[in-house]
Amino acid sequence: MLNSLFNSYNRLCHFILAKPIDILHSPFVFKLYQDAVAIKRNNATNKQLSEHLFQLNCKHATAISQLLTALNAVQIFEMKQVQETWVLIKIGHTATTHALEDLDQHNPQIDAIYLAEAALLNKLPLASLKSLLNSHCPLLVSNPHAHANANKQWVELYEKNEVQIAVDFFDFGLCFFNRKQAKEYFKLRLW
Repeated sequence: MLNSLFNSYNRLCHFILAKPIDILHSPFVFKLYQDAVAIKRNNATNKQLSEHLFQLNCKHATAISQLLTALNAVQIFEMKQVQETWVLIKIGHTATTHALEDLDQHNPQIDAIYLAEAALLNKLPLASLKSLLNSHCPLLVSNPHAHANANKQWVELYEKNEVQIAVDFFDFGLCFFNRKQAKEYFKLRLW
């Protein structure tokens, strides 16, 4: 009950405070949003990713897949913590699993990392992620405002030095590393 009230209050606040897309001052985020909207109109979403996200009960699976399609994210890995080890599991037909510590040996191409459990945000090995992701490859966090603890950890994540751009769509967030620009945080409405 309390989580539901917390979520409803936060959603209302987000909707009121979110910037309309036409006053965005970041060319990168503006283009990403515009490209994703154009992809939505053309209906050319990444169906494989969208289906996988639906299986994970991810809200807005289609919108997420459109944003990742706009970023040309093909090699998408789901990130999980198995005991003390972080593991990347490829989303797609040729599923592969890599422990984060062993990625130097395998060196898979990574276009995006999907984190379904916002509760694990405070344990993320950000230095490792920063070395994996280039400036256009996001860490995608599902349900960062699901409850008070997840919300607190999402705020702590985007305040960290490793994250240059954070885009908050309320039901999911995107964090970008390695951007050569000033640190920025955006609250946006989903379409």
